[in-house]
Amino acid sequence: MPAITTNDLKNGITLELDNGLFQVVEFQHVKPGKGGAFVRTKLRNVKTGNVFDRTFNAGVRVEQALLEKKDMQFLYRDGNDYVFMDTENYDQLHVAPVALGDAANYMVENSTAIIAFYQGEIVSVVRLGGGGQDWNHRSTRGSISDASDTEPAPTRALFLATIASGRRPREPA
Repeated sequence: MPAITTNDLKNGITLELDNGLFQVVEFQHVKPGKGGAFVRTKLRNVKTGNVFDRTFNAGVRVEQALLEKKDMQFLYRDGNDYVFMDTENYDQLHVAPVALGDAANYMVENSTAIIAFYQGEIVSVVRLGGGGQDWNHRSTRGSISDASDTEPAPTRALFLATIASGRRPREPA
């Protein structure tokens, strides 16, 4: 595993610290007028989902966890678990809701996702995609058409797009 300094931290990087695997939710590099610089972070425990604050001295080396990413298809929900299928070898995996985070609220059957693995264990969902349906407008961007030729995308598709892009949807006028 590569060691990086706390000056190289970015949101979304996964770190392997002494007591587990953590994802950087937020970080702030602080250089006070007196004393040495430090990095204030919010870390999310990948297994439990708990978020806590931790401060590092600037320039301290930490271990970055290298995650393997695979395309998976969400099949169905089985009790508390979500069942995904590997699109390459058709193996089925049960995923706990903690690993999915907020994405669990927006899962649609037959939708695709990129799942992150660490040492063979599911860590998180990197990105959600749409289901087997075409969620786009009928008309293409830049084409000349009247308003009756287009239909709005379904609300659930907007939520999936929001999760994939990391932005909040606009309220309808």
